[in-house]
Amino acid sequence: MISPYVYAGLVSKDSKVYNEKKLMGSLITITAKIFEIKESEVMASKRTRIYVQARTVIAHILRHKYKLPFKSIGLAMGKDHSTVIHMINNHNHDIEWCEAYKKRCTQIERLHTC
Repeated sequence: MISPYVYAGLVSKDSKVYNEKKLMGSLITITAKIFEIKESEVMASKRTRIYVQARTVIAHILRHKYKLPFKSIGLAMGKDHSTVIHMINNHNHDIEWCEAYKKRCTQIERLHTC
């Protein structure tokens, strides 16, 4: 049997091979629709709350659904691993205190299948 590590892409703990570009593309598309922003603006370096929250949801899904390490998420998003850790901490705070963010996050999690 050929190891899944031979193939280019990302491997989760349940031995599924994920294509990083396809995964990020589908997440960006769904996130842009739910947050009602342009796809090109999701990963832009804008620091307005709506854009930051959109990127935070993507980082959360990559970390908790696909079990990717912080470094891989950072490389995929063009960020440093410490920025990704900060995003995850912000996600936990926003889920607790912002009902609109929580609703959007659950919608994205339900809609995204890879």
